[in-house]
Amino acid sequence: MDHSVYDSWKSISNIGITNDGKYTASIIKEQEGDDYLLIKDLDSNKELIIPRGYKYIITPDQKFIVSSIKAPYADIRKAKIKKVAEEKMPKDSMAIVSLSSFSVVKIPNIKSYKLGKDFSKYIAYTIDDSIKAKDKKESKPLNLILLNLSTNKEDTIKGVTDYIFSNNGKSFAAITKPLAKDSITKHGVVYINLDNLARKKVSIGKTIYKSIALSENGDKLTYLASSD
Repeated sequence: MDHSVYDSWKSISNIGITNDGKYTASIIKEQEGDDYLLIKDLDSNKELIIPRGYKYIITPDQKFIVSSIKAPYADIRKAKIKKVAEEKMPKDSMAIVSLSSFSVVKIPNIKSYKLGKDFSKYIAYTIDDSIKAKDKKESKPLNLILLNLSTNKEDTIKGVTDYIFSNNGKSFAAITKPLAKDSITKHGVVYINLDNLARKKVSIGKTIYKSIALSENGDKLTYLASSD
């Protein structure tokens, strides 16, 4: 063995296993090239690779793995050389892996995603639509998708700057703010009961909403606000 083998060495990190011990996930880091997420079915030894997957979470019900996918290094490098504006730089994607079928759904241009801590039928994620914020100190409003992981049914909330699930995954809340040239969306806080999808606009007006919080079981919503 000499120095010529070093470039082929790999390292493993972020090792996780489902509660039933049937599936493992880990980030494989290459000496050269892009890292990837490796998911393995321990019963069948079947493997699934998510290229450029660099972080992941196992959903509380242990049925799915959700992973962030970094934009290709070559694309990022090319954009930097061309001095592309920040809002037009290549964006991350997201992969949703069904462990029962080992199928993958990939969604591009993801800014963020969240689930309930203890249980969640839903995942919420925001789409980075490359609209430049007028004030960099303020959060840019983005379109949010609320996705039922089992049925694939989607609901859209426009102009979201912050959002949260209750720990039990049965309630959801989001702060909304008008997008550029949007005369429909209003400043406010949206609350959704995820058991029946009943939606309520908690507050509307010229008030600036800065943060939100839900109680552990989702029956109480609090928010911090100030006058515009």
